[in-house]
Amino acid sequence: MKIIEADNYDYVLNFVIPAGATGPTGPTGPNSLVALISTYYNSVTATGMMTISPNSENLILPTNSNIFIIDNNGIILNEGGYYEFTFYGLLKDNSTTDKASLTLKVGNDNLIMIQLDSDHEIYFSRTIVSQCDSSQKVTIMFQKQDNATASAEQVYLLIQKLYF
Repeated sequence: MKIIEADNYDYVLNFVIPAGATGPTGPTGPNSLVALISTYYNSVTATGMMTISPNSENLILPTNSNIFIIDNNGIILNEGGYYEFTFYGLLKDNSTTDKASLTLKVGNDNLIMIQLDSDHEIYFSRTIVSQCDSSQKVTIMFQKQDNATASAEQVYLLIQKLYF
């Protein structure tokens, strides 16, 4: 028996819902995720490609997947299809120029651009779904003005190969 108190009233639930016969097991629905990769990038203060840290924080699932290949400064997509990219981290600059940016690129295309204009630091997180071709390389480019003291830190990239 369960007693519920609400709006100064007491309700008593003292009945049993009978269980019926178990029906046949139906088909399993489609899985929307084929594979994923999660990578951590080394902090950077110089303009150029960010490099993936060779540590245990990087993860490819399933572990026997050949959809992603980690290269020193990027990830190669071995299959064409739809991918979800989630890109997050910290972009900061203590100088007065405040002109720094991070760009997530697939091949020659800029997917996501994070720009530091007036704030001295920005914690960012962006997600986009994009159709990609086989053998395309995913990279992150850090850019700043020469006199800027900008840096990119705690940058992660999560890529999910979608089923459809």
